[in-house]
Amino acid sequence: MTQFWKSALILFAVAAIGFGGGAYWRNAQLKKHSLHPPIKEFSGSPKNDYLKIFRYDPVTDDEVFGVYVTLPSGLPIKDKLSLFANRLSEYQFRGLPIELLSIDSSDGRRIATINLKEIDTATAPSWKRIYFQGSSGGGHTTRVLVNSFLQEDYPGEWVDGVEFYYENRPLLEFQFDHIILEGIKLRGQNSQ
Repeated sequence: MTQFWKSALILFAVAAIGFGGGAYWRNAQLKKHSLHPPIKEFSGSPKNDYLKIFRYDPVTDDEVFGVYVTLPSGLPIKDKLSLFANRLSEYQFRGLPIELLSIDSSDGRRIATINLKEIDTATAPSWKRIYFQGSSGGGHTTRVLVNSFLQEDYPGEWVDGVEFYYENRPLLEFQFDHIILEGIKLRGQNSQ
C-alpha cells in the first residue's frame, strides 16, 4: 500500500470517528441543556395542556427535542386533536394536510382516524414522494406520526389509539415500502 493510500485511510478513519463522536456529543448537549423538561415532569398550567411533537436524529436515530404544542385545557378532545394535527403538519411536514376524520369507539377504546392528504401541485411537498420514501425517511415519518399522535406520556384525556388514512382510504400493509402506518396503533403497545 502506498503512502498516499495509508494517509487517505487514516484521514477517513479520523473523520468517521470525529463525525460519530460529534453527533453523540451534540445529542448529549441537547438532552443536558434542554429548556423543556420531559413531558412526564411537565405539569403545565391549569389553563393549558402541552403535547409533544416528536423528532429523531437522522444519524443516531435517537429522540431529540422536538417542540411542545400548547393547547387550551378546556377544549373537547376532537378539537385538541384537530389543532394538534395542524401544528404537527406545520412544524414537521411542511404544511401537508393532516386531518382528523373521526374518533370512534372500538372494543371500549377511542380510536382517532387521521387522514394524510396531498396538495395538488407538482411543486408542493408530498407524502408519497418525500415522506414515505427511503428506509430512514419512511421510518422517521412512521415514528413521528405514531408517537406524536399516541402521546404515551400525556396524562390528560386522550385517545387510546390511532389509525392512519392516505387520501381518505386506510393505509394497507405494503402499500408503501418504507412506512408502517397500517392498522390501529394503540397506546401502551407502541413499538415505534
